Amino acid sequence: MKRTLIIVLTLLVISSVAFAGKMTPDAKFSTEPFAPMSYRVYSEGFEGTFPPAGWVVTATNPDPLYTWVQYTPGGEGTYCASVVYDPALVPQLETMSFTHTLVAGELHLTFLAMASYYWAVDPYQNYDIYVTVDGVTVWDYFTDYGSVASYEWVAYDIDLAGFGYVGGETVEIAFVYTGTDGAQGGFDAVSVGEEYIPPPPPEGDVCETALILPSGDFVVTGTNVGFANDYPLASGSCTGYSASGQDVVYVTNLDVGDELTVLMTTDTGWDDSIFLMTDCLDPFGSCVIGADAYPDGSTFSYVATEAGTYYLVVSAYSSGTGGYTIEGYNGGSYTPVEESSWGSIKALYR
Repeated sequence: MKRTLIIVLTLLVISSVAFAGKMTPDAKFSTEPFAPMSYRVYSEGFEGTFPPAGWVVTATNPDPLYTWVQYTPGGEGTYCASVVYDPALVPQLETMSFTHTLVAGELHLTFLAMASYYWAVDPYQNYDIYVTVDGVTVWDYFTDYGSVASYEWVAYDIDLAGFGYVGGETVEIAFVYTGTDGAQGGFDAVSVGEEYIPPPPPEGDVCETALILPSGDFVVTGTNVGFANDYPLASGSCTGYSASGQDVVYVTNLDVGDELTVLMTTDTGWDDSIFLMTDCLDPFGSCVIGADAYPDGSTFSYVATEAGTYYLVVSAYSSGTGGYTIEGYNGGSYTPVEESSWGSIKALYR
């Protein structure tokens, strides 16, 4: 049996300050388009009529607002399929399904999914979303949530050969929301075909491909659109706040006494966050300094007390995305030892 987590996508759909919050029908969130899967032999992105042709929605909740509906924005494109929790606490067992004839060699079921870790896993287990093939569960959020960040779109690849399928079978594939007093859950970019291999992350997405911060006086422009939230900070961090936005990483070496001064501004005034850390596996614990001005203009100055490699992380307080400019002075420098291969970086996303 194979249940493969592919890659964590871009943005959280709510602010980390409202981590425990439940999505409501008029809630708004933002995400970036998912990279198209050009190999698909079958795909559904919920962009047209809902439910899509050949799909059946089976609702147990009597209110049509609290079953599967077309919702915007989606994890890929404009729309997704989503269920929000019923505040009247009427039980929900909401199913949407379609039939498909499997083809040998094209037995991978892939999809994007999002739900609330807070309300579905820990500290509460009030609801679950899961996927079945002919009634057999092949994935569920509680077991395979992939990210502890609530409402973050994550892509999954399910190898149906691991469940005994060889091709030629006509199966019913169902997406289920069940629970009471739960929270929002959704699916998007449903496809059946070959195994999905994620594209390499953009340069600067993770520490292993960090962009080199120029020495001396510098002005650097960039964007965090299309980047993942790889280095989130919890509340009370070195910036004074949490940080759950898409982040871009720069690297420099500092000797004792070297100074690094930065000022970050954004093109549309989105709420930026910027911090300096030394350990990519422990952003919170290794952050030596940071700033989070509102809406932008975050700035700090740091004089190194220890020699080593430092990572400057350009991020956002929550879901801010767009262009940015960082300027300042870097008293250090960086010479890369060797280039990291995509094969080694890819392991970070599986």
